[in-house]
Amino acid sequence: MDLLKFLLPLLAALAAWWLYRRHQVRNRGGLSREDFTAHFVGLGNDADVAEAVYDWCRVYARWQEFQPRLDDDLVGVYGLKGKHFDEFMTDVFLFCDLDYPEEGIRESRRPKIATVSELVPWVQEARAKQLRSEASSPQSSQP
Repeated sequence: MDLLKFLLPLLAALAAWWLYRRHQVRNRGGLSREDFTAHFVGLGNDADVAEAVYDWCRVYARWQEFQPRLDDDLVGVYGLKGKHFDEFMTDVFLFCDLDYPEEGIRESRRPKIATVSELVPWVQEARAKQLRSEASSPQSSQP
């Protein structure tokens, strides 16, 4: 009986929190995948990079109705700092078929990437560097 007195208010609090968060997500005014992608393609980024970032933002937000905004704070909205940031970025880079940059590059750029609008160009820049590196590396000769 004592356990029930403890669990009922806890369950009520969790339900209230869930409803509040759902209301916040629905009323936050994010972008559709198409609008998000069109915005970044218009700035010279590849569509698949923008789509990868969009998709992973939705996954990390953990709400089906969630739509990212350009000014979403990576720490405040997604909780991406330290290890979580690296896990998120590894997923985005894998989705784009890229290698995640070395530790030094990540550490030097991490403080400068605060929002989603800064994240997409950074992934695009890393992709361009990797493609240039692959193009300039000697091709293995086939007999």
